[in-house]
Amino acid sequence: MSDSQFVRCHAYPAHKITDILNEANRHSDFVSHVERPEIPSWVIGSHQAVEDAIVSYMSTPAPVRARDGRILERKRRKDHRCLVAGVVTWPDSVAQYKDLLYPRQRFRAYQEWYRRTQEWLVKQFSDKLIAVCFHNDESHPHLHFFVVGDAQRLHPGMKHELINDHRMTVKEERYAAHKNGLKLWLDDFYVDVGEPCGLLRATGARPAWRIRDRATSARLSEIDKKLAERPDSEIQAERDDLWDEQHQPFRPRITF
Repeated sequence: MSDSQFVRCHAYPAHKITDILNEANRHSDFVSHVERPEIPSWVIGSHQAVEDAIVSYMSTPAPVRARDGRILERKRRKDHRCLVAGVVTWPDSVAQYKDLLYPRQRFRAYQEWYRRTQEWLVKQFSDKLIAVCFHNDESHPHLHFFVVGDAQRLHPGMKHELINDHRMTVKEERYAAHKNGLKLWLDDFYVDVGEPCGLLRATGARPAWRIRDRATSARLSEIDKKLAERPDSEIQAERDDLWDEQHQPFRPRITF
């Protein structure tokens, strides 16, 4: 069983919201990736609450500082990013934790993760956290969260791009600040959720999706399934060697 924690988030403009919420709410036109879709459990708020919060927020004028120092108001731009949405995933598969042989201690850790994650999200985003839903119909159980407001000041990476309420102008500095913000965010998750639930902050994972050759990628996925059922150090070493031999996409690996 894998022990690595997984949490991520993105910022979206208003015109992207409908598709995101439809997928989260398992609308029939947005579940082609789910073999047997199930009605989600909205543990905080609802998809309607998110829609209403966005309409209310976007209808509120945005404060703008004029050159003379005065604070003016203007209508928010249509491409203004007003939603921070993300996912937090339990590392064991749905099949694993539903198995009658799933270790009792591990199941208690899963229940603790479920509770602590919700508390952590409330701590992180306070009243800006409008909704959280739980999905149990894909490969791994996971929670989606929805935060409404100015994403530049809410997204854990984007808000670190600001200095004295102004976005950094140097691209390299902005990227470094964004990355550091996400690192701190994941560190905080580890302290409040990951470590108490027995998860790891980071691993030397070699994901199959990074391999361009489809046959090799498929082979790696098959090995991963076997390793999930029965961990084996020799098979794991062979899998790592196979992965390392392949040509990787020209994209730097980002570690937060």
